Amino acid sequence: MISGRFAAVAPSAPSFDEACESIAREPGAIRSIFPAAARRWGGGPSLFEGWGVEDVTRVLLVAALPLTGDDLAAEVEALYRAGGADEKRAVLLALALLGDELGDRALALVLDALGTDEPHLVTAALGAYAARWLPPGADPRARPPCPPAGTAPGFDDDRRP
Repeated sequence: MISGRFAAVAPSAPSFDEACESIAREPGAIRSIFPAAARRWGGGPSLFEGWGVEDVTRVLLVAALPLTGDDLAAEVEALYRAGGADEKRAVLLALALLGDELGDRALALVLDALGTDEPHLVTAALGAYAARWLPPGADPRARPPCPPAGTAPGFDDDRRP
């Protein structure tokens, strides 16, 4: 079921392949599979820096959804809204894989995460999906929390001596 660059990081358990196939057949199945992913297949670091196995697992489950457009956006939003911080983070990470199918339909999730005080959600929200779909200046929270090295807060480069 999982091929290409994700084959090396997907859990090597028949139950995971079965879960992905179940989601591909019946997209609503993700609502019970997704929240249990960390317990069933998670634990430990993955080959992706900063991601745990549970992150990769959840992202791959979301990627297994055979939906497009508004249907995909509705399912992704439902997973995000029903989830705890870890599930929300995984949904935000998955947006990069779903970007072309979603268009800008998931920007509300990005903005919601940017409005939190949870660094791991903000970091996940500012991934490739936001880089592509978040309009410049759309939300001031999308700016880095610290000024670039060598600048003082409140001073632009052109104002330095």
